[in-house]
Amino acid sequence: ARLFGLVAVVAAVSGAVAVVLGRHVQRGRQWARALMIILSVLSAASVLASVAITQAVWPYVLGVVYPALCLVLLNTRTARSWFHRRT
Repeated sequence: ARLFGLVAVVAAVSGAVAVVLGRHVQRGRQWARALMIILSVLSAASVLASVAITQAVWPYVLGVVYPALCLVLLNTRTARSWFHRRT
């Protein structure tokens, strides 16, 4: 029961952080874009490390798609322009 409560608290806190960060990205805050890029790189690196350790590619394919998509979309010309105008 305690483990469930701890997992629930961690999930709630990480969800709240994701919502707040997402709102700041939506409003065009450059620091939020930079943080999202850093977190996406770390997430992709973590997935690639898991692939290297386990030698299993297919279970991790979807785990690298989302951070890669975030990196691509946050670095388009339009996105960079949006964040530079809003900062």
